Amino acid sequence: MHSLAQSKNDIIGRIARSISKNFNVSIQEAMEKCSVLITGLFVHTLHLLIIEKMENGEELAKKFLDNISRSDSEIKGIHNMYGDMAKTKSKFKEILEDYLGVPTEHTLSDFYYLRVMSACESIVELVNKETDKIELKDGVFDYAESAKREQPVNKTKRKTSNNL
Repeated sequence: MHSLAQSKNDIIGRIARSISKNFNVSIQEAMEKCSVLITGLFVHTLHLLIIEKMENGEELAKKFLDNISRSDSEIKGIHNMYGDMAKTKSKFKEILEDYLGVPTEHTLSDFYYLRVMSACESIVELVNKETDKIELKDGVFDYAESAKREQPVNKTKRKTSNNL
């Protein structure tokens, strides 16, 4: 399984390159600003999706925040910034416009939002399906040790040549 950080960093990189290319912003500036903006959107969306879509969501969401070192006050600030899930898309586009001068009517703003949202939904869906096999360790969803032990081990040996 990929870590949340890797997934987030990949999306930040793609969006930053797109912003740089389409809106004549330096790649460095786009990366710096996108990192802040998209990290907040990831945390906001994942936290709400975990609460909404997973059994024992409140408890799991608290563990998620603890594992990514976010306090209750930090997440409250992030939620205030983005609003509820129904308002998140329009708030993201508004923040993006203020941050980078990207017009909110621009279709790329929708695309950027959808990239983050679909990544978050995929993570939560996968973890929810495999909930008995997956645990959260240091901010990363990974297979539990018990699930790893259940995996069949391939015992076929490779043939090696002694005639070198």
